Amino acid sequence: MRANSDEWIGSIPGPGGIEYQQSQTLTEWMDRTGADAVIWTALPAKSRGHNGRVPSVDDATAYVQSLHGDERTRAEAYIRQTPASIRTPFRAHFETVLGWHLEQERKRG
Repeated sequence: MRANSDEWIGSIPGPGGIEYQQSQTLTEWMDRTGADAVIWTALPAKSRGHNGRVPSVDDATAYVQSLHGDERTRAEAYIRQTPASIRTPFRAHFETVLGWHLEQERKRG
């Protein structure tokens, strides 16, 4: 990963009129909240040491299962604490295979 790469900083409005995959959703959020701008870390997917390679659900699960100790604990906490509105095939698979449900669901259960 290159440090300080401008291409990995996302913003709306985007420099030079750049459109992002999330532009419409973020613009709608800005309209609802009254925000003037949004800035985020736009890191590319990374898998098997290669930037831009999107891992499969099975790759991601195998990676998480390979973690031990504090690394695994932090990964589990990160996944469980992700907002409920973030529903991805990865999250569904982690819930099914690893039993890592949302923190609030775990507390209710």
